[in-house]
Amino acid sequence: MSETPPAPTLEALIGLYQSVGANTKIQVAEQYQYQPIYAARIHLANSGLLGKVTQAQVSLAHGYHGTCLMRKLLGINFENAEIIGRQFVSSIVCGPGRAGPPESKEVVESSQEISLLNFDGKLGVFDFTDDQYFSWIRSNRVLVCGELGEIVNNEVCYLKDYKTPISVSLKRHNAGEDGNLEGFSHKGITL
Repeated sequence: MSETPPAPTLEALIGLYQSVGANTKIQVAEQYQYQPIYAARIHLANSGLLGKVTQAQVSLAHGYHGTCLMRKLLGINFENAEIIGRQFVSSIVCGPGRAGPPESKEVVESSQEISLLNFDGKLGVFDFTDDQYFSWIRSNRVLVCGELGEIVNNEVCYLKDYKTPISVSLKRHNAGEDGNLEGFSHKGITL
């Protein structure tokens, strides 16, 4: 079993396949979509509660992880996309990393990737910075827009009918901390 991607290039992927042999099964797993808060957002986006979903903006995971979440929120499988991408570099005070908090104040360059993916009338926006996983000042964000409502981070707003707006918050509970949404039911929403 391998996390995505199993190899950094096509040549390396072919080499991996050749090294294990044709009779060996390799399973590649993308895990973000199964984490409870992401699974709840995907479920809501695909439930019809928001109406036809036409836009998903994802700023919470890098590269293929963020793109996978965006596609799931839009209900996209293998459809082609027109893609426009840009990279921006700006200054930021260095925050924590895998090794922990910074030892001293240091201003570093932060690389931000922004891509627009047009799936024939459904817009995906990918926005991520190198620092975002550990940053104290760069937040994760998600926006899903449908004709009847939207999800903004953990807030869900939708129309019960044309004159009755409903707002609910997604909250994860687990042993007194944020946790599992299974079985959650609130004002007509059951996960």
